[in-house]
Amino acid sequence: MRFVSRRRRIGGEQGAAAVEFALVLPIFLVLIFGVVQYAWYFYQTQETAFALREGARVAAVGTQSAEGICELVGGKMPTGSEATVTVSATGVVGDQITVNVKRSATDFGLPFIPFPSSIQQIDQDGLTRTENVQEDTKGTYNGTSWVYTRSTNSCVQMGVS
Repeated sequence: MRFVSRRRRIGGEQGAAAVEFALVLPIFLVLIFGVVQYAWYFYQTQETAFALREGARVAAVGTQSAEGICELVGGKMPTGSEATVTVSATGVVGDQITVNVKRSATDFGLPFIPFPSSIQQIDQDGLTRTENVQEDTKGTYNGTSWVYTRSTNSCVQMGVS
């Protein structure tokens, strides 16, 4: 009887929790980092949409040029190197204005967290109706594309050197 109880103590469950923790930890970390990566992606998408709506509102009242709208939209977006802002409108009250923003999503670069290539580019459109057209902004929205650079906080028209 004494021999059996001693054997139980020697081969007991001491350290079993550490082994179980070591088996579960990698799966748990992948899950946590995956949630953080995708939460950051959705945050970037929502902030880009917010900046886009602000740009569309300003474009609707016609108080700024396309370059000014680009700087406004770019300044309100989350961290990122650059974005392409396209403003299209006819310049006639009541017509539709389209503001388009394209930017790349920030990937944390974790090799064990898949980040599909289909969502690495954030591309959103904002549509609104022209409420007002001021003389100094007429003709500046005709499908012009501008590239916003965060380091200089400025916009440069694409195709123009």
